Amino acid sequence: MTTSKPNEVRDLSDNDILRAALMTATWAAHEVLLDPDDLATARTQGHPLRIIHLPDGRILVTAAHAPTCPLITSGGQSLCDDLNCE
Repeated sequence: MTTSKPNEVRDLSDNDILRAALMTATWAAHEVLLDPDDLATARTQGHPLRIIHLPDGRILVTAAHAPTCPLITSGGQSLCDDLNCE
């Protein structure tokens, strides 16, 4: 697959792009169209992108949980308590 990037997004990492896609949370059509504002927000806000293999076999891709969240610190063994994710 070949992709081309406009000048304003050439320096964004794949991580930044995935974080922007997660922040839009509109995957119904199995694609997401990201505008430059989405990409800028993803780079400057939110938590790090994490991929967590859950005990039931599912995989969680998230940028919504802080490093101190029980979901993150337990590697998916505990639930998010919402207190540590602000």
